[in-house]
Amino acid sequence: MILIIDSRETNPLHFSKVEGVETVVEGLKVGDYTARFRDGSMSGSIVERKELGDCFNSFGSGYENEKAKIIRAKEAGLKYILAIEASAFEVLMGYEYTKGGELHRSR
Repeated sequence: MILIIDSRETNPLHFSKVEGVETVVEGLKVGDYTARFRDGSMSGSIVERKELGDCFNSFGSGYENEKAKIIRAKEAGLKYILAIEASAFEVLMGYEYTKGGELHRSR
């Protein structure tokens, strides 16, 4: 399998120790990762990878932009997989950030 990493991914995951997986960097229209099989066929899914703070931002103030990504994936016939780099407990606890010198919490 060939794992395709979007060229805009600034800190991509490393898969060098995964046997049988090769990685390439290409520009993807939507998502951060997808796969191409050895026969040339493409996976029917894309993975959108989010750190916890980015996730809260994307589905909060950035909701319209994130919704547009999901729609583009659907229109392309792709399944959209959201991979959050946090535990379920961390997501439930919310995300703390400072804005204008004040502490805020997203939930």
